[in-house]
Amino acid sequence: MNRCLGFLKAWMPAALLLLAAPGWAAPGYQAALDQLAASLGAAQAPSVGSLAVAGFVDRQTHRRSPFCVKVEEGLRDRIIGAGRWRVLRAGQDPSGADALLSGTYTRSAGTVFLDARMTDSADGRVLWRGSTRFSDADFGAADFTLGAYQAGPDQGGSAASADAGGQAVAQGGGQVVPQEPGQVVPTMPGQVVPTMPGSYSPFYSPARLGLDFSAGYKLFLPLNSTFQSQVTTAINGFTLGMGFGDVLLMDFDLWNTSVSNIGTLDSLTYVGSDFSLVWPVRLGPALTVYAGPGGRFGWIQVNDPSTPDGDQVDLGNNGFIAVAGAKLYLGAAGLDLRYTYDLAYSYTGYHTLSLGVFYDFGR
Repeated sequence: MNRCLGFLKAWMPAALLLLAAPGWAAPGYQAALDQLAASLGAAQAPSVGSLAVAGFVDRQTHRRSPFCVKVEEGLRDRIIGAGRWRVLRAGQDPSGADALLSGTYTRSAGTVFLDARMTDSADGRVLWRGSTRFSDADFGAADFTLGAYQAGPDQGGSAASADAGGQAVAQGGGQVVPQEPGQVVPTMPGQVVPTMPGSYSPFYSPARLGLDFSAGYKLFLPLNSTFQSQVTTAINGFTLGMGFGDVLLMDFDLWNTSVSNIGTLDSLTYVGSDFSLVWPVRLGPALTVYAGPGGRFGWIQVNDPSTPDGDQVDLGNNGFIAVAGAKLYLGAAGLDLRYTYDLAYSYTGYHTLSLGVFYDFGR
């Protein structure tokens, strides 16, 4: 009976959070642009009086699409509405502005990942970076047709097409965005914004909300010297996990280890949960690292065959933990390698090392 109660106590938070999970859906396109514009509006940029919004391209090909024009229009309208900066109209020469807002996007598994940055026109310094993601449900396939629009000298989204070799060809004159991998996107005279394949802004935006589930192996290394000498120095466990936006992480752990030298004790069983609040940093489209604090809440059940069922002993085993890890994305699925250390604990703390397989429903 006590064993059942222990399982219920440890897994009840998971059940409640699963019921609430639909409320954590990623924002739509309009809400995502609202958040990105609000972050830009809070940027420390006292030297900027005027701003050009231009030069958004597909990250992998460095080519423009109708989607780029829509993003620029949406951001331009929001910045004008905020009233902080004078915003150049579409088609105006961006060299006439104090700063340029440009960026890149990628599209994967129904989700658009948008990265933007504001650069100083005078010296090319990056004054602000921002990222967001949203569903591509508000757009059609034609919106992502590459080569439909190319940035001309005015960065205003003039029409262009691609020749047989894939190189962009301007229609109506003017130079277009270079199309070969390894080239850069011209922004201001004498200034370029690198868009090398594989480059990525190491920036996190709270708009990146998604839900992922994982399962894996967890190695527990007890810190309590008495526990080490009388029970074991290493325990193999199983873990199930959930994550929200790569910020709130939860693990639900189970292990059982035999005991042979403490009276009539047969084994110990642990059931517990870890909750962590971490800060993720994206090092590339497929790699995110994270770190932060958290808490561990669990129970160790003492399994003694000589003890009547109604007198089973449970030991509370809670702790304050530090967490660090890395997630490698392979599409929407991937691997999660995580380390935790118990900074404070009630009975025995642990070093833990886990390796899990996850699937991200917001990717």
